[in-house]
Amino acid sequence: MLSLIRYSTALVLSALATIAPTVASASPLTPQWPQKWSVNNQEPAGFGFPVTQPGPVTVTIESQGPAAPITAVLLDGSMQTVQQQSGVGGLRLSHVVTPAELRAGSIWQVRLKLAQPAGPPVTVAGIVAVQSPPADEAAVQREIDVMRARPRPAPSPEALARAKADADAGEQAVRARFQQQEQQRREALDQDARARYGRGGPVALPPAPATGKPQ
Repeated sequence: MLSLIRYSTALVLSALATIAPTVASASPLTPQWPQKWSVNNQEPAGFGFPVTQPGPVTVTIESQGPAAPITAVLLDGSMQTVQQQSGVGGLRLSHVVTPAELRAGSIWQVRLKLAQPAGPPVTVAGIVAVQSPPADEAAVQREIDVMRARPRPAPSPEALARAKADADAGEQAVRARFQQQEQQRREALDQDARARYGRGGPVALPPAPATGKPQ
């Protein structure tokens, strides 16, 4: 239970960091919408926003560029998922905030990521807009001050193990994509050589040039 609390606190502090660069000059704690976003196989995107009273929250996401599916997740003040949707093009998350959910915290977040991060390399961009009830910024600031005053807990061994496993999985995915692309390149060169010179057997190709990729 303690590790879950530490993990949730870390996510909330991460969400606080997303508010500062996305605010309107007239309001230091309420972001100005819409905001631009961009995600790829390695990097998701996240936006924090304050919610201090019950009512409807609507998140609208528009994608541009490659037709790759993305996943949008709406997180409450305890960083628990309350809505999630995946698709291509436009997405819309709707949720009615309850008083019970407000007791968990006032910093909510919307996170965007590729629905298939292990697939071919791709970058998708677009805009996101959030509609939520007017926030009590004084209450939000008090919550922020309390969170920042807490000592940052050291990562647990379980969290470090998960981070290492994620990093290893990402490296293996990159390695597999590179090997697949290299195999496809060599097969294409082989077929081209056969077509040009009419050789029936496989054509000996020089080794691929060094690219700095993992061996």
